[in-house]
Amino acid sequence: MLLQQMENKFEDQNKEKTSQVKAAETAFERNLNLLKDIDVAEKSLQTRIHSSIPPEVVSLETLYWASVKEYIPKWEQFLLGRAQHPMVLKIKMKHKVPFKTRHGANFTCWFETINNLFGKS
Repeated sequence: MLLQQMENKFEDQNKEKTSQVKAAETAFERNLNLLKDIDVAEKSLQTRIHSSIPPEVVSLETLYWASVKEYIPKWEQFLLGRAQHPMVLKIKMKHKVPFKTRHGANFTCWFETINNLFGKS
């Protein structure tokens, strides 16, 4: 009787393991098909995007990312506290005429405040 119970339990465990393996294989196949579908959709979107972008925009995008790559080390040093602010903000105005923005801020004073923040005159 004990032997029969052990054999039944062993068979049940084997059936459960087989069921789990089949479920894992099915999930693997489903996920593989989903990844293929995503790749196809991504390529389709990239083709649509790149075919509709004017060359001027592509050129600007290329220049933008080149600029970003150029400034990353400078910003990194600034953010780590090892260097001064990488952007030089120095605005020279021949005639300092106060100009009110639509929000009521004095335009000239705003530039002076920015220059003072970065230690520029």
